[in-house]
Amino acid sequence: MELRIAQQSEYDSLEAFISQVDRRTLQDELDDQLFGLQSLAIAWDGKQPKGYGFVYWPGPRQLGVADLIPGCPEIFRITVMPEDQSAGIGTKIIKFLEDQAKSKDYASIGLAVACDNTRAAALYKRLGYAETAAKNFSASYELETSDASVITITERYAFLQKLF
Repeated sequence: MELRIAQQSEYDSLEAFISQVDRRTLQDELDDQLFGLQSLAIAWDGKQPKGYGFVYWPGPRQLGVADLIPGCPEIFRITVMPEDQSAGIGTKIIKFLEDQAKSKDYASIGLAVACDNTRAAALYKRLGYAETAAKNFSASYELETSDASVITITERYAFLQKLF
């Protein structure tokens, strides 16, 4: 398994793999990476992508959370193909993104976890993430369904932080 930051030259290999959230395209994501706002890490098994995750460098993406925990880069959209889950790929992606933050001299990194996602919360706590003052906030995102309609999903989250 090789982890690396996505490159524009890999666009064709990644376009169908990276899910669209809030109607953002892969090109939108790569453009934000080019401008230094975020990084997209891909877990590769040979020429096959198996998982991915993002880190947003300016700090938490939710304004209220950013006010509570300023300057803490946020890991988000950790995704592993269903057939490859529970094989440690998500953990490897998180650790890779943590190493990226350390190399940029950040003192911490954080992530939001849905309050009802106890499995993910347990993983993050095993990896050293702890609760913050942002324990119960809501966030919404839009998804385009297979019939091209758009649905809005709102969930409750807690923001966890790991100090380096």
